[in-house]
Amino acid sequence: ALPIYMEDAKLNVIVLGNDPQYIQKFRSALTSMQTVTSKRTAIQTVSKLLLVKAEDVFACNFDEECHLWNMRMVDGTEYKLKKQTTAKMILGISPYFAQIRQDRIINLEYLASIENYTLRCTFYPPFDQEEAFISRRCYKAVKEKLEIL
Repeated sequence: ALPIYMEDAKLNVIVLGNDPQYIQKFRSALTSMQTVTSKRTAIQTVSKLLLVKAEDVFACNFDEECHLWNMRMVDGTEYKLKKQTTAKMILGISPYFAQIRQDRIINLEYLASIENYTLRCTFYPPFDQEEAFISRRCYKAVKEKLEIL
C-alpha cells in the first residue's frame, strides 16, 4: 500500500508495481478531483451574487412561467437565476452536472440509478423521494458522463 497525503487526509492505495509515472499520474488525478470539488463558482441570482460549490447544488429546473432557471441546493433552498442564465452556463459549473431533459439539470453526485426502459432516476438520500426521468434525447450525453462498467 502506498500512503498518499492530501490536506490532512491519508489514503492508502494498492499500486500494481512500483512505476513512478503511474504513481505521479495517480497523485495528479487525485489533486484535480479535489480542485473540481472544492471550487466555488459565482452565480448571479435575481437578488444577489451567490458563491456555491458544485456539490452543494442538487438540481436546476427551468420555470416556464417566469422563464428562469431555479437552482435547488442540497439544504433545500431555491434560488431564481437571472434571465440571461442558460443551460450551457449551468452545465459549465461542474463536470458532474448533466442535463436530463430540456428543463432539468441534475448533479450526478446524487444520482443512485437509472432504470433501463423507463429511464426513471433514483437518488441518494435525502433525495430518494425525488422523481425524475431522463429524456431519450439526453440519455446518451448522461451515459457519456458516467463511468459504466
